[in-house]
Amino acid sequence: IAFYLTTLVIVWIFALNRTISVKLRSWFFVSLAYILGAFDMAVFGVAEDWRLYLFSFSILAAIFLSWRAGLLATLLGAVTVGVIASQISSGRLVITASGMSSPIPNAEDIITFTVIFAMISSVIVTAVGALLRELGETSLRESRAAQLLQQERVLLERRVVDRTRELKERNGELQKALATIKTLNGLVPICAWCNSRMKDENDHWISVTEYLSEKTDAQLSHGICPDCKAKLLRVDTDPAS
Repeated sequence: IAFYLTTLVIVWIFALNRTISVKLRSWFFVSLAYILGAFDMAVFGVAEDWRLYLFSFSILAAIFLSWRAGLLATLLGAVTVGVIASQISSGRLVITASGMSSPIPNAEDIITFTVIFAMISSVIVTAVGALLRELGETSLRESRAAQLLQQERVLLERRVVDRTRELKERNGELQKALATIKTLNGLVPICAWCNSRMKDENDHWISVTEYLSEKTDAQLSHGICPDCKAKLLRVDTDPAS
């Protein structure tokens, strides 16, 4: 009882103390399962709970270490069963602490115990190892998918930023163009005789200069066309005309 109570306290300390590394705690629990199995069989005989501990030893080794470690643990457990059972059978190890009658195994019993334990433990470890590999592959695929998704998200965000900046630049250029450009739409009535007066939307005849000033943002300046310049020169050189 003192041994199991002490073991229970140590298990709780290792389980709850997070300052101890995971690797060290893993090795502790694996080793503890083996020690409990060997101790139980050596003290209580072949009819007690050693199978539970040694099965746990193999399974914990496969989970915490690797499936190969689980198979090695199975082999070690089988050898331990054979050795302790042989010691009990030969009388070198006397069982006195068992609460029930524990039979003395013969050679056939020892072989049976060892083979059955090795077979069952190997099957369990193999199944656990296959499950862990599948879980590991699934986790790896999910991790890769999450990384690809994150990369696509970052790329999409960059494209959105670039596209938004481009649209802002084009919108600014468009606003500048609209601020400097006014267009004349539809038919523009102009006097067919003098070509110098135009009709606005109120049917008023105004000069071309006034019309352009009202309808556009153009700033008009004055000059003289070649035809008018020629007419002016003729007037200056021919006073009679």
